Amino acid sequence: MKRAAITGIAGQDGTYLARGLLRRGYEVHGLLHIPFDREAPVLRRRYPAAEFNAVRWQTGSPEDPFSLVRRGLRRKVVAGSRFRW
Repeated sequence: MKRAAITGIAGQDGTYLARGLLRRGYEVHGLLHIPFDREAPVLRRRYPAAEFNAVRWQTGSPEDPFSLVRRGLRRKVVAGSRFRW
């Protein structure tokens, strides 16, 4: 299964991208800059329940790629502070 890490998943563009990738069978990791419990009410309104539960929500930043690796994203996905698609 292909994986995708999306920064800005709480915004409009990130929401459309995540939903499109989920429909294509991707494992989607949503990177949030603030804790999940504070962002969850907004996210639940933007995503249908099945899609909300399918996303692996994580707090992280592309500025700290090692924090992303520790959260389960493979090292080859992260290159410096940018993601490769």
